[in-house]
Amino acid sequence: MKKDIDFVKELYKSFNEGNSINDLNLEEQTRNLCYDKYITKYENLPKEYFKNKKEGYLERGFGICPIFDRDGKLTYIGWKERDIYYRDQKDTIDCLFDYLLINKTIPTWTKVLILKSVLEIKDKETYSLVNIDKEIIKKNAKIANLMDLKTMYGDDFNTAKEIFKKLYTDDIKLKELKRKNTIDGVWVKFEASLSEYARLNKTIQGYNTGWNIEKIEPSLGVAPQNAEVYYTKDENNKYTVPRIILYVHVNGIFAEMVEGIGKNNSVEECLNDVLNQKLDTIDAGYIFKMELDNMKTLDKMYKEYKSRDLTKDELNFLYFSRVVDPRMDKIRRVRNKKEDLARVFDCDPSEIGLEKEDLYDRQLVFFDNYIIYNNMYDKMRSLGFHLPKYVRNGVILPHVKSPEGLILPEWVGGTLALPMLESLGDIKLPTRCRGINLSSIKDGEGLVLSDEVGSYYLNNLDTLVGVTLPEHRLDLVYHDCRYDLEEAKELQEEEKNTYIVKSKEKRYAYILHDWYYKRG
Repeated sequence: MKKDIDFVKELYKSFNEGNSINDLNLEEQTRNLCYDKYITKYENLPKEYFKNKKEGYLERGFGICPIFDRDGKLTYIGWKERDIYYRDQKDTIDCLFDYLLINKTIPTWTKVLILKSVLEIKDKETYSLVNIDKEIIKKNAKIANLMDLKTMYGDDFNTAKEIFKKLYTDDIKLKELKRKNTIDGVWVKFEASLSEYARLNKTIQGYNTGWNIEKIEPSLGVAPQNAEVYYTKDENNKYTVPRIILYVHVNGIFAEMVEGIGKNNSVEECLNDVLNQKLDTIDAGYIFKMELDNMKTLDKMYKEYKSRDLTKDELNFLYFSRVVDPRMDKIRRVRNKKEDLARVFDCDPSEIGLEKEDLYDRQLVFFDNYIIYNNMYDKMRSLGFHLPKYVRNGVILPHVKSPEGLILPEWVGGTLALPMLESLGDIKLPTRCRGINLSSIKDGEGLVLSDEVGSYYLNNLDTLVGVTLPEHRLDLVYHDCRYDLEEAKELQEEEKNTYIVKSKEKRYAYILHDWYYKRG
């Protein structure tokens, strides 16, 4: 397609008044002049920009990600953000420059006016160049010609620029409002390859997404990821407006990374349902949904914890969620832990144990911070106390052989180890636990396996007859053989409700909960 060289010459002259034009690589020189003039150096961006970036990482669950180190040098995250920033700014300039370069209807003077006007407009939230909208440019170019801005302000180019900037800014704002109400769209997949990376980059050019699309560009030492982008309709009813991107490992497992075009690359609220529906179709997508909900809860708590008391559900989240975030520590530092945990467990603060000595003072409802071992248990029993109803960490009792007098917690945050226990008797096992070791049990009659227990060690169990399996999907692992629940049930039926595990060396049954299986 023929290029408008006159436009390039006029633009070049406007940057280099009084200097002669060197036709050699004129287009490249002019493009570089645009980069130099309109792209703010990354290190010179306002402090608010870097503050927003750090807040964005926090809100999306990535923790504290400093852009600069203590010496004022860019960190790894800083270099990555810097590269994305420069890529987006250059793409925006190229998008406008290339459009004007091949446009045959807009006069040369107006083209120079458009480029210089639009590239002076900065987004107040992201401090980036404003999005390039070709339809709005086309429309406003006609208005500029009808107003005859060249004749009216030929000697006052700055005034002409201000007029065009207002026209463009007003239309962009109006279009942004309309876009927020547009949720109808399509998902488009991009494979992890250089060609697909280029195709994806072209579709987001001019939109200043800030997306880390380099993830799908194969490089040494980096696991390749595919990308899926959600596009909504533009004014021509074509699906071209990028709104959401999610990354999926080439093996089909969700990569736990989603970016939108909202504040700090969050997904716009109006598209949450679209994202949730998509995540339901992807392996491990539910994990991100859970983390997304966690981040929303934490964000609300962090903004309000100084002005109001936290609810019981929020306290439960604060002390027992798996979220690792510096904001959690900041909230916890100003709280009274015993009083908070007493509210969570509906008990008196004195029934909350934070130190070993608390185990020997009274019967506890909840015990935190320490694993309970043989000597601690023996001392508790000698004083007439049983194990607490809830234990944050593990309970390791390798000397207990008899179930007599043994009252176990309802849930244990770590492992419950009873490797020498020979029979279950009437004891009730925890329904929530990381793992339960019953490696000396030979008879599983009446044993009910909970789907909220990570694993069961049943080394001496010859048969699963009489054992109630969890309802959810699970894997039964016998040495190197794996059976999912349906296969296990079929085998049980074939053997007339008996499922015998045979091994030359060692008999054991290891039951792995679905959540652990999916996580790896």
